Amino acid sequence: MNKKIEWLENNEGMGLYVHIPFCTNICTYCDFSKMYYKKEWVDRYLKALEKEVQQYAIDVPITTLYIGGGTPSSLNEEQLESLFQILKPYAGRALEYTIEVNPESMTYEKLLLFKTYGVNRLSIGVQTFNEAILKKIGRLHHNQEVFLLIAQAREAGIKNISIDLMYNLPLQTKEDILKDLMIVEALPITHLSYYSLILEEHTVLYNEHFEGMDEQEEYTITEMIREKLEQFGFHRYEISNFEKNGHPSLHNCVYWLDQHYYGCGLGAHGYLDNIRYHNTKQLSAYLNGEFLQTKETIEHKESMFEALMLGLRLANGISLSSFKQRYQIDLLTYYQERLQPFIDQGLLIIEENHLRPTSKGMDLLDFILLELVD
Repeated sequence: MNKKIEWLENNEGMGLYVHIPFCTNICTYCDFSKMYYKKEWVDRYLKALEKEVQQYAIDVPITTLYIGGGTPSSLNEEQLESLFQILKPYAGRALEYTIEVNPESMTYEKLLLFKTYGVNRLSIGVQTFNEAILKKIGRLHHNQEVFLLIAQAREAGIKNISIDLMYNLPLQTKEDILKDLMIVEALPITHLSYYSLILEEHTVLYNEHFEGMDEQEEYTITEMIREKLEQFGFHRYEISNFEKNGHPSLHNCVYWLDQHYYGCGLGAHGYLDNIRYHNTKQLSAYLNGEFLQTKETIEHKESMFEALMLGLRLANGISLSSFKQRYQIDLLTYYQERLQPFIDQGLLIIEENHLRPTSKGMDLLDFILLELVD
């Protein structure tokens, strides 16, 4: 059991996610809310963002604060300082304060600014260490920039460092993935998100009709990655996420534990008082203060299934006592008929008052959830 996730489970946190949609270039696989960096747009965006954050009148302690994108590090130092000033009232009690960065848009001065305002975790977009593939997917950085950034971040006092990697990329071979893993072994990082490329509509690679691995090949590669990372001391605590020395992404755990969070910025999602909301993806509307696009109330039965679906992504699984306290229903009794076959097959286990997926169960979670859905 991961102690930090267990603590969060027993002390419901409140997350704050802030989306910065600007990028200096657009990657060929990206489907997030994003647009090219333009100074005047960023300046106007930050003013609108400040209004949106203030309208929530947040009066509860924020446990995790996460600035994502887009590329937050594409902002210049003055703009970053404005952003941090907006978030300063909520940063003081945050256990984890993360910002996503790309190596080519970082400087040591930006790192010192992060440290000054309480940022204690970096999430670095790397994707692969094969520079030919980086070029193919529209990334601008070089490996030396990644290594320098990690060294400088640690020097600046930010030692909780995560990197994102991907497999199933164009031109990528099994040998390329093994080389990436060998580099990971040598890096002083605490966390790794390792995703298989999923082609979304409206991306460049989708329009180019790129076809990745077949299902069996992808499963074999996934198993290889997991085994190698375990050898290197990385614990798989979620389907695609690995931590070292007790450093899971607490902010993402707020999502997986189905806890509540504010979402601010273009295209951001939030979940408050059993209401899920989704902000507009239109910059012009957002700049005019028209932040919200849709919201829906999550009914009791749907909320229970979401808690089950999200909780089974975690190796820790779902606390049976927390589930009962929240819903006044015994999870094992309510889902008994549908859960039992997976327990019998060794895909799910009941251990330490938790319903947990086994390693194989995590690999087959999509199949399990399809069988569990009403």
